[in-house]
Amino acid sequence: MANTETELKLSCCPEDMEDLLAHPLLRSPSGRKPLARHQISRYFDTEDDALARGGLSLRVRTIGKKHFQTVKTTGTGGAGFSARGEWEAPVPEETPNPELIADWGLAGDFAKATGGRPLLLRFETDVRRATRMIKRPEGAVEIAVDRGLVRAGDAEDSIAEVELELKEGAPSLLHDLALELLATLSLGLGGPSKAARGYRLLGHTLDSPDPAKAREVSLAAEMTSEKAFHAIGQSCLEHLVANASVIIDGSDPEGVHQARVAIRRLRSALSAFRPMVAGLDTDRIQGELRWLMGILGPTRDADVFRETVLPPLAETLAQEPGWQALVAHFDTQRIAQAQAARDALSSSRFTALVITTLRWLDNGDWRLDGDRAGLRAAPLGKTARSVLKKRMTKVLKRGADFDHQPEEIRHALRVQVKKVRYTLDFLAPLYPETGTKAAMKAMKRVQDVLGQSNDITVGRAKLRNAARDAGAGAPLLAFIAGWAAGIIDGDRKAMEKDALDAWTALAALAPVWKLGDGNDGESGKGEKKGKKR
Repeated sequence: MANTETELKLSCCPEDMEDLLAHPLLRSPSGRKPLARHQISRYFDTEDDALARGGLSLRVRTIGKKHFQTVKTTGTGGAGFSARGEWEAPVPEETPNPELIADWGLAGDFAKATGGRPLLLRFETDVRRATRMIKRPEGAVEIAVDRGLVRAGDAEDSIAEVELELKEGAPSLLHDLALELLATLSLGLGGPSKAARGYRLLGHTLDSPDPAKAREVSLAAEMTSEKAFHAIGQSCLEHLVANASVIIDGSDPEGVHQARVAIRRLRSALSAFRPMVAGLDTDRIQGELRWLMGILGPTRDADVFRETVLPPLAETLAQEPGWQALVAHFDTQRIAQAQAARDALSSSRFTALVITTLRWLDNGDWRLDGDRAGLRAAPLGKTARSVLKKRMTKVLKRGADFDHQPEEIRHALRVQVKKVRYTLDFLAPLYPETGTKAAMKAMKRVQDVLGQSNDITVGRAKLRNAARDAGAGAPLLAFIAGWAAGIIDGDRKAMEKDALDAWTALAALAPVWKLGDGNDGESGKGEKKGKKR
């Protein structure tokens, strides 16, 4: 039977490795740095890497004169934290022993993945590993610092990372020790595994960072509010971290959008369950989420402006003097914003935010306060009904006299509609699908129409700022920016009927929390497992 490997991995700049090794956690009681041991790990797969596609990795690691064969599964987890199956045993040579694979009960899995094709040496890692075992009353964790290279043929990549592996006790100890490191060191969150880096050198992007959408959370009306909030929070955090790698990679601007959705979902959940989770530690997390949104917001605005606002303007202005200079101005701005987002998501501050939130979800004050035991134990159905009713009432009140509202009031209304939509998105499994789909569709329509209006507001401000900044030094750019601002401002009037129709449809909907039965947690529909949204 496999052991379960539970670990938290952090990345480090190669030039910071000495500072990492000098950290008090890595030093012995006498103050000595840990000794590093040379390790060569050889990874085996079929010529077309069928094992990796099947969620398996096979390596033989050499330490001195000893060899160890290891099989790992892809496993589960997120936010730099992973739990996966692991089998390991000594072998006499540097090549895999098929008998061990059979002894571990994996022969069928290997045959299914490989189709009987031979296993070949695909790549290897050559690292020096320094380790220290940390024992505390709540458990034991091995900290391993690796630096070296991964090689595949003539191609190679550097390795500089630290892994915290739970040997016994609760995963919260991993979070605590990671935060101790982050207090004085600059460390990033996770990153691709050594095996994934080897496969990338071979030209395979088996774990390429694609933008990830939120995954529906498995909820039921009768489950406790505590359990439901924990599941929602974990889902939001995993959604955020999955898209952080996309932002760092710079491969798709959709990653910024999805990261912002993840943050908004988490903030909506914190607001919806506030009586249960409020506290100083919660406020600190909220503050860090605002910091991150303060960076990702302008990045997203720059993407939307360049992709959706400028192209229609080109139909009228592309041949005018100053147009190319205006486009170049916003391209430069977009590049700078994208770099700011990459820097933020690569920073130790973001790493600390994620780990602190994980720690808080598992063992925060909100789970220990006896005065809130009743709120934690309350059936989710009752909590959901109260939250949705309160939020929708606020939306309808704010939307009164919709057709006479100025744009700043409508923007505030859009924010409230988003909160309701994200909250209902979590709680949809508790209600009839037809009703929740209709409500989500109506809210999305309002959100989209008002969002287009907000894009015009943001775009107009960007164009006017560009004209102001250009000034007398670039009169053509200033002129074309002012012209463009006038054009897009006129587009808002064309949206007015769509906005009013969308709002009227939303206001006329039957309240979702009154649909079906089981919303009180006593005769619920049962757990509904999720698909991606």
